[in-house]
Amino acid sequence: MQERFTGRGLRADSLPKVSLILALLAFTLGWIPTYGVPLGIFLGGASVVFSSIGLTYDPSSSERRFLVVALVLGVVSVMLKFIPGLNVL
Repeated sequence: MQERFTGRGLRADSLPKVSLILALLAFTLGWIPTYGVPLGIFLGGASVVFSSIGLTYDPSSSERRFLVVALVLGVVSVMLKFIPGLNVL
């Protein structure tokens, strides 16, 4: 029986998709001058949090690869924002 979405919070099966979308947005929008640093840090951090929750909540998930890719991409996008000279404007 499939559980019904009540509008409160995220379901466990939506965490991999949400974290991967946030990681991709953080990585791509993070290159925009001036706004890229806060976007990259915020979206990348949110991706790391959501993917960590997803990996902790259901480690044997069939969509585990999405969570791992989102975690790695989120960490990379956050770390790229702290390299001096990379985001000059």
